[in-house]
Amino acid sequence: MTLIKDTLTIKSHVNINLNFNWDSVEPFVKQAERQYIKAIIGKTLYAAWSDAAPTTGAQKEAFDLFVEASANLSLLKYIPQGNVNVSDNGIQNNSNEYTKPAEWWQIRDLQRAYESNGLTAIDEALKLMEDTEEGFPDWIGTEGYTIFKELYTSKTQDFQRYFNINNSRRTFLSLRPYILESQEQIFNWIDSNTLGIIKEHETPEAGTALKYMQAAQVNYTVAKAASSGVFLLKSSGMFTRSEEASLSNTKIDKLSDEELYRLKNDRITAGEEYLKKLKKVLQDHPDIFPDFSNQFPLNKSDTFINTKSIVAF
Repeated sequence: MTLIKDTLTIKSHVNINLNFNWDSVEPFVKQAERQYIKAIIGKTLYAAWSDAAPTTGAQKEAFDLFVEASANLSLLKYIPQGNVNVSDNGIQNNSNEYTKPAEWWQIRDLQRAYESNGLTAIDEALKLMEDTEEGFPDWIGTEGYTIFKELYTSKTQDFQRYFNINNSRRTFLSLRPYILESQEQIFNWIDSNTLGIIKEHETPEAGTALKYMQAAQVNYTVAKAASSGVFLLKSSGMFTRSEEASLSNTKIDKLSDEELYRLKNDRITAGEEYLKKLKKVLQDHPDIFPDFSNQFPLNKSDTFINTKSIVAF
């Protein structure tokens, strides 16, 4: 069972030939939805939507976005194998006297478009679901729901606000281990009650504290990621290293080792400053954050101690 069940649905979102065969793409629809959609919305909601598409409200809007994502990401997975024919005679390019395979750069651009369109649709669907949680009871409590709820920087747009990742959910997903690691290191001085108040951010002061936490977390995450070698750091921002990038014959504006060193130091410094602002907000409002104020009264030193990649009080 899948969200998409025929090529007509794919064609409503992606430009494909009328003769495109469902049997050719169905395996890739299953793969794409299992990897990108089922893992996010959970088995129960995915099974319900696969059995019967919702017809009204936020669920229909989210369903339509996930279908759009599936159409694009299914073709992204289809392309590498759809361009060749596997038989007893070996592997050949699909071509005849009237057509010829697309150029490598055309395939690369098409892959990038499918990936970008698909992941953007997922981001929009998730934002809708997060804004109207009560309308998705089968989603709440799933791993896909909780995996980012534990983070203070829990959405692509939260990260994008403080460092450019081209609004890429793929990059954001790849950054999650670094986000979680930085969270456990730089916020371990805040008591659990205060953390809960900030996470709920039901007052303007708690909302401000959350923004400072996100800003600090993003900056420390970038510093950690810059040391990993996993990401492509350019003057315009941070991106994942994809196979498509290796096909490009354009010059990559990659940061030098010296520039990476400066970037890491700058991000750590920026993270420190946001943590100082965070601490001041928590101390200045003992009526909202009483447990923290008892732990760190106003007259306590604000000195920070640098320890390679984290900051401690």
